[in-house]
Amino acid sequence: MSPEDDPSEGIEARYHALFDAAGDAVAVIDEHGMIQSFNRAAERIFGYSAADVVGQNVNLLMPEPYRSEHDGYLEAYRRTGQARIIGLGREVAGRRRDGSVFPLALAVAEWRWNDRRYFTGIMRDISERLRATTALQESEERFRVLIDGVRDYAICMLDPEGRIVSWNSGAERITGWNETEILGLPLAVLLSPAETASAQARRLLETAEHAGRVEEDGRQRRRDGAEIDVTITLTTLAPLDDRARGFAVVMRDITERVTAENRQRILMREVDHRAMNVLAVVQSLLRLSWAPDTPSFIHVVEGRVAALARVHARIAIHHWEAAPLGALLEDGLATLEPEFHSRVGRDGPPLWLTPTAAQSLALAIHELATNARRHGALARAGGSVAIAWRRDRAGDLSLRWTERKGPCPPTAPAAGFGHAILRAMVESQLDGTVALDWRAAGLACRLVVPARHLAAH
Repeated sequence: MSPEDDPSEGIEARYHALFDAAGDAVAVIDEHGMIQSFNRAAERIFGYSAADVVGQNVNLLMPEPYRSEHDGYLEAYRRTGQARIIGLGREVAGRRRDGSVFPLALAVAEWRWNDRRYFTGIMRDISERLRATTALQESEERFRVLIDGVRDYAICMLDPEGRIVSWNSGAERITGWNETEILGLPLAVLLSPAETASAQARRLLETAEHAGRVEEDGRQRRRDGAEIDVTITLTTLAPLDDRARGFAVVMRDITERVTAENRQRILMREVDHRAMNVLAVVQSLLRLSWAPDTPSFIHVVEGRVAALARVHARIAIHHWEAAPLGALLEDGLATLEPEFHSRVGRDGPPLWLTPTAAQSLALAIHELATNARRHGALARAGGSVAIAWRRDRAGDLSLRWTERKGPCPPTAPAAGFGHAILRAMVESQLDGTVALDWRAAGLACRLVVPARHLAAH
């Protein structure tokens, strides 16, 4: 009878066709573990032909120790009926003909025919899948170690609702929040000011979702309540079903940069202010300077501008914060030839002046020294000058310039251009006072500078 006449033979033929065409390895064993059939996919995976293994124990396909233990498993199942893997899928190890061992996904089904028990095993080589999984795990671990090792940036991941789901060590260092405390909290907890944090977070998330990425500078609130300047960048993860799967957030502390920029702006304003002030002083010097002829005028102006340059150099040495009075006196006396310096006495405590007061007082001393050299005590042999200073009861600076053995005019001379500059520097610039007393021994001058122009140091 042909298969067309015998239905059972036709069914069997179709079964064998499907059996051999299956992409997964399929093997049938009896209840004693002997292989009854072995399809082409099994031949390809294990390296055995069906003729090699049919009638052999299935443990031929297993590495140790499973090879030695398998018959015991079958005997225990026949005795107790307690299955270990039947009806369940699991990963096991297979052994090829060449002895190499590889991972398998195995599913086992039990069935009966003519009162005999059989087991069908469906197997798939999962070597590539495991290699890919291992590579992915290693890649994720490397990425995790890399991200966690970045301490200068706060890096975290958000879920689609904007809740924090990962947190690196840099984020902990910058924000003060540890991972246990922060996970599950919304992005808004990191933003400042608190009153608008939720609205800021919502805007950032919406912008990132629509544009794919958003970056802006802002304020970040630390766990202790302190605020720092940051650049925050949100990047949308690859969308799923037209919605972001989450967001990657990178925050960089730019407090030092912002502080430096603010300091630079202040410095530029200060430089502008000081430049304008210097120009105003130079303008006053030019306006108040006089000489009978052009060469003399040039000489006078150059001396005063040189004095101004010396005091500016002194202030710059001290970063435009303050200048010591003792050094300023030396700068003012620099107009004198070296041999005259020993004829000028100095006595007073260490005091510091603000840049404005330093500039004005140094120019005042320059005028007094120039006058003494040309017309006063230093113009005569044996003449001398005593400079003494202290803080009076009000805290103001009181400086006395006293000339000895100098020429004494019968009456106080008319106010000259040097005296005008002296008063302009102390009275107009510093709101101080100038008192001139023409004594028989020479000029006595008292300068008073308000306490607000003295600097702490």
